[in-house]
Amino acid sequence: MKQFNLRRLTLMAVLMALQLVLGSMFSIQFLLTKISFGFIPMAICAYLFGSWVTANISGLSYLLGMLLFPKFAFFLGFAVTAWLSGFVFGYFLHRKLNLWRITAATAIVTFILNLFLNSLWLHMMYTTSWPALFAQRVPQEIVTLIIYVAVLWVLNRKYFTDRLASLAQVQI
Repeated sequence: MKQFNLRRLTLMAVLMALQLVLGSMFSIQFLLTKISFGFIPMAICAYLFGSWVTANISGLSYLLGMLLFPKFAFFLGFAVTAWLSGFVFGYFLHRKLNLWRITAATAIVTFILNLFLNSLWLHMMYTTSWPALFAQRVPQEIVTLIIYVAVLWVLNRKYFTDRLASLAQVQI
C-alpha cells in the first residue's frame, strides 16, 4: 500500500474542495442538465492519484455538495455516477495524458455515465418520457464532450503536469 504523506493528503483535500466548489457553487443547474467545471480538479486528481482515490474523492465531493448546497432532491444514483466518473477518469488519465486517453475517458463519462445513467436517474425521479429526456440531453452532452476534451488538452501542457507532480511528490 502506498504511503500518503501530509502534502499528498493536503493536495487531495484541496482538489476535493475545488471539485465541490466548481461542481456545486459555480455550476449552472437546469431541471434535466447541469453544466459544471468540477471535472478539472477531478482530472488533476486522476492524473496524480489514480482511479480509486479519484473515485472516492469524487463521490465524497458530490455527497458533501448535496449536503452543503442542495439544488434538487437527493438521489443516490447521482452519487454512483459521480463515483464512477472519478474511477473512469482515474483509470484513463493516471500519469498518462494524451489526446486519445482524454477523449476516451471523456466520451465514456459524457455518453455512458452522464447521458445514459443520469438520464435513467432523472427518468426514475421525475417519470419523464425516456425518448424526450434522451433527445433533450444528447446535444448538451455533445457540447460537454467538446468542452471537456478541449479544456483537458489545454491543461495537458508538460510544464503543468510536471508542476502538479512535484507538488504531490509523485514520480512521473
